Amino acid sequence: MTNPVTANVWAEHSVWPQDPQIPRALAGGLTTMQVLPGSGNLIGGRSVVVKLVPSRTVQGMKFPGAKYGLKMACGENPKRVYQTRGPSTRMVTSLATARRGFKRKVIDANGTRGMRRTKAIRRRVTLVWKLSLKFLRGNILVHNHCYRADEMAQMIDIAKEFGYSIRAFHHSVEAYKIADLLKLTTLARLNGPTGAGSEKRTDAVKANLAITEAFGARAMIHSDSALGAHG
Repeated sequence: MTNPVTANVWAEHSVWPQDPQIPRALAGGLTTMQVLPGSGNLIGGRSVVVKLVPSRTVQGMKFPGAKYGLKMACGENPKRVYQTRGPSTRMVTSLATARRGFKRKVIDANGTRGMRRTKAIRRRVTLVWKLSLKFLRGNILVHNHCYRADEMAQMIDIAKEFGYSIRAFHHSVEAYKIADLLKLTTLARLNGPTGAGSEKRTDAVKANLAITEAFGARAMIHSDSALGAHG
């Protein structure tokens, strides 16, 4: 949580193949994980899909052919994380900063400001731009951390503006309010199974999953708790 845009970060660089939690997850019936960066940044970085198999390296755990993901967030999390270090309104963190970040990558890639940067910064900008190209082309799947319906609708608008699609909304506490929009766009990973948990300032209802599915949108249960992973 050092910068609102850290698209150059890869979650696979933090995977520990000998993590003692892995055999516990296997005992609970889990065979595959998608490991994502945290949700405090507007663009948090690249995820990785791994099989829970014995391996000395993360490369030996990668799910063959699985696409990488790009973690993004809007609203409450970046608003809270950067409230003392930058703009902290939803308007700026969810929309203006993200839009500015995307456009800056286009400018940097065209080289209009590259000559005034150090080699290290230019190298990082190149990595960020390459990642941006991949998710704009659909080769990397976008995962967006959003609680409120208005935030999700805004991120759908941004996706249309830049020509990419959102694979999944995480937490999606108010997905039931825009279930018809989600049916046309993406998967809702609903925080649950009973409500919003620690996510305040939302209109959480226990029927979120049922209402969302009733409109034909794809939905699944998502939780920040590790208890279910251990059977």
